[in-house]
Amino acid sequence: MTATVRIISEPVHVWEFAFLEWFARDSGVDLFEFERSIGGFRYYQFVARFNDEKGQSRSSFGRSQDRTIAAVKCAAECVERKTMLDFFSHGDQILPNELRTSNGWAVHRSTVEAKTAAMQEPLERHLLLKSFLKNGWSGFDLVNRIKHDEIEIFFLRAIYQTRDTAAGLVVAKSPLYSGISIGQCVGNTSQLGSFRFWESGVFEAVDRILTLGGQTIDASTDSKSWILGRSKELLETPFNFSNLTENDGREIEPEPEFNVDVFDLSKRYSTATPLFAAFAHAPTLIPLFPSLDIEPDTETRLRSVLACNGLSDLSFPARHPIL
Repeated sequence: MTATVRIISEPVHVWEFAFLEWFARDSGVDLFEFERSIGGFRYYQFVARFNDEKGQSRSSFGRSQDRTIAAVKCAAECVERKTMLDFFSHGDQILPNELRTSNGWAVHRSTVEAKTAAMQEPLERHLLLKSFLKNGWSGFDLVNRIKHDEIEIFFLRAIYQTRDTAAGLVVAKSPLYSGISIGQCVGNTSQLGSFRFWESGVFEAVDRILTLGGQTIDASTDSKSWILGRSKELLETPFNFSNLTENDGREIEPEPEFNVDVFDLSKRYSTATPLFAAFAHAPTLIPLFPSLDIEPDTETRLRSVLACNGLSDLSFPARHPIL
């Protein structure tokens, strides 16, 4: 089912209802709703699309088995993207141009929740990147595998983790494609055995396959996006699944010292409810970076961070599956 959504009408908590009402009324962005299913697994997907100041198309997504949560996630990610683009457009020097992604950004109802979510994402990417850059696919432990007629899913844990936080890759394989679709997730190490830990990665990996339905990714829709190009390459290039094996290794990382910028969006957008954005970054964390040729200033920044992580001899360009 496809429809343009203006408001979620079921009973919801007060904040969620007010936030979605504001988003539908004042954001200038339409939400598109889809219901996805595979086997006995069903969930909701919402997509928001808007054009940035340069006229480039941007998208945000929200997925959940709860319709309201899916819509809230999508709307919050859309606000996050807009806030991030506005922040970087004003010429800050925190990151080189090629490293300016939504990694480390979050939008939530409180400063505490926004900060927590913002810090989780760059830590997730760091643990995944370090595991892969240092060890290739041997940097992941295959902890589970589920096979269905329509899709096969592999659950991989990064061997690098902090004392309490672990990161995972979810790899999905469909008969429709020769390659793979990948989703990422992060959570407390005590939750590794639960679906809650892997949920966001499953949605992300499976959703790309279900949305395309056998069609190829049109990278021309955003020719400047290396993430879109890499997703296309991964999905359409044959993958050696013998690379995914059990690996009981564990490497404990120190807790990073984050710098977190917080923005009160309720004032900026005149919302009737609390709304905050947070941007978290840490000098020792490996940032999400292009997997193709990179500019000299980007390489200089990366070399410094990689050296702190025992990766001084890494060659560039380094292709990686972390998106």
